[in-house]
Amino acid sequence: MDLTNKGPLTLLTGYQTPSAVRRLGAERLETWLRNCKVLHADPLAETAVQAAERQHTSLPGEKPTAQMVHTLVKELMALNEEVAEAICGAPQRYNRRLQRVLYTSALFSIRRSEESRRFYDRKRAEGKRHTQAVLALALARRRVKVL
Repeated sequence: MDLTNKGPLTLLTGYQTPSAVRRLGAERLETWLRNCKVLHADPLAETAVQAAERQHTSLPGEKPTAQMVHTLVKELMALNEEVAEAICGAPQRYNRRLQRVLYTSALFSIRRSEESRRFYDRKRAEGKRHTQAVLALALARRRVKVL
């Protein structure tokens, strides 16, 4: 599981030990993940249950460690939200005409500038959608200062 994604972190907020995951089962775990608004809950639940089925050894100190993992994951998710707000904290109200101008400018920049094209391609490789990558280009290249 990739712990840089929200889904596995959400899983760890509720179930930290293999025995807890095994007791819950794939179907109930998937339902719980969906209720927590996790995307692609079904493969995550299946992967977690399969991993838990392979682990039957219980170690001393497992319960305190599980509590510590729960606390750390909650803090990490809160920190991730703070960072996302600081980086992407777009105001609730914005000028759509200005956004359209920035978007169009970034599109032309992608076609004409190698540096902008590389930036766009890098954002796409990071998993951003086309619109997100173009808007990141519009904001990262400080097109606002031009206006």
